[in-house]
Amino acid sequence: MELRSDRGSDRGSDSEDCAAPNRKPGRPRVVTEATLGAILALRSERYGWKQIGLTLGLKPETCRRAVWAAKKASRTVGNPPATVNNLVPEV
Repeated sequence: MELRSDRGSDRGSDSEDCAAPNRKPGRPRVVTEATLGAILALRSERYGWKQIGLTLGLKPETCRRAVWAAKKASRTVGNPPATVNNLVPEV
C-alpha cells in the first residue's frame, strides 16, 4: 500500500510553469497605482480605513499597508555623502 501526499510536487516552481511566458509567477497585486491614488484621495478627505476599504472593495488593512509601503518607498536618505577633508590637497 502506497501513501501519497499532495503537499509536495515533482515540478519545480520556476517561471517556466507559468500559464503565459510574459506573466510573473505568484499572486497579482491587489493595489495598483490607480487604486493607491483613490486611497490617498479618500484619505485626504478624512475617511477612515474601514470606510475606504468598503468604498473600494478592499480590506482596511490592505489599504493601510499600501499607503505605508508607498510612503516608505518615497523616503530618501538625508545623509550627505561622506567627505574627508584631510585627504584633499589644498591648491
